[in-house]
Amino acid sequence: MRQDKTVASSSTTLRSIIMGTPSPGMDLQRIATSVLISVLLFATVSAFQPPHPKERRTLLSTATKPNPTPAKKNKALIAHEFLAAHNIERRTHGLNPLKWNNTLARHALRWANKRRRDCELIHSKTGFGENLFWNLRDKWTPRLVVKSWADEKQYYNPRTNKCDQGQTCGHYTQIVWSRTTQVGCAKVKCLNDGGFFVICNYDPPGNWLNISPFEDVKTTPTAPLQPPVPPPSHPLFKPTLPPYNGVHPIFSKRFKVLHLPLFH
Repeated sequence: MRQDKTVASSSTTLRSIIMGTPSPGMDLQRIATSVLISVLLFATVSAFQPPHPKERRTLLSTATKPNPTPAKKNKALIAHEFLAAHNIERRTHGLNPLKWNNTLARHALRWANKRRRDCELIHSKTGFGENLFWNLRDKWTPRLVVKSWADEKQYYNPRTNKCDQGQTCGHYTQIVWSRTTQVGCAKVKCLNDGGFFVICNYDPPGNWLNISPFEDVKTTPTAPLQPPVPPPSHPLFKPTLPPYNGVHPIFSKRFKVLHLPLFH
């Protein structure tokens, strides 16, 4: 009989702990310990339960878009610097600002990549206006490159509409050509540590014979850019500068000097 009472007493005690009803004489410390264990077990199970479907949909729908990659961001900054440098010079003459054109930029990059092996200052002959630049060092930012072109204005004589004898000013006149409305540029690193090659394309092209860059000529709006075509062959419309073939058009010697900025 004593053994039966002991078993029954143990069952009552276990049932009392599970149901939360203490049996007579149970130690309060044991009750507190049991309750704490139950709470911890419940919290652990709840933590591993998957979120409710509605909550999961909310989390997915509020996810933020990824930030632009560094390459895209850097490309946009370079384009902005090229464009801003051009428009700073045009603003000094009261000219309308140029707009960036991705088609022109793609043409520029395509030609720059073709020139990466030798980085010779050879024009692409696409029919667009075109300025070229080369230098061994990367310190020449887009702003400095455009400024070096714009600094040629000291050699331009607006009275005669010509460059000073023995000087180059065609890069400057293209930048401030009043009828040019769009620009696109590219910069690449030459192979074998051969320096850096920069090209800017312009539409409509400038530097036509016997026409001042500041001449206000009424023209019809230009159509969307098409694949490159040769420039007009009319005898009155010829570029003021001869095609560049790797030889300086005035001094008849190689233009590529390692320690000086080069442009054409």
